[in-house]
Amino acid sequence: MALTKKSLAILDNSEFHVPPVGVKFLAHRPDRVEGLSERIAFCEMLKRAQEGNRFFVDKANHACEAGVYVLGQVDPPNRTDQNLPEAYSFNWGLPRPSDSNPCPYLG
Repeated sequence: MALTKKSLAILDNSEFHVPPVGVKFLAHRPDRVEGLSERIAFCEMLKRAQEGNRFFVDKANHACEAGVYVLGQVDPPNRTDQNLPEAYSFNWGLPRPSDSNPCPYLG
């Protein structure tokens, strides 16, 4: 089923606090979308997409571990084989956000 401008109009009528973005999974590089030319955190990729930018990323473009796990580009580490620091949470060994640092991936 293809999405049309009419079917996407519901997004214009919704009151999202943060603009939604779309992610498309492909087995090959797309022909008409430029690849990201730098390494950045996944949350920064989302921010750029919310600003209207289109780009292709692979696992080499991720500057933190979160994005490659969330997008399924690598398997999460086996928790039984890892001696992860106490600051890491149970959710795949990713650092937990805190009040002082809501996005730990950006430092």
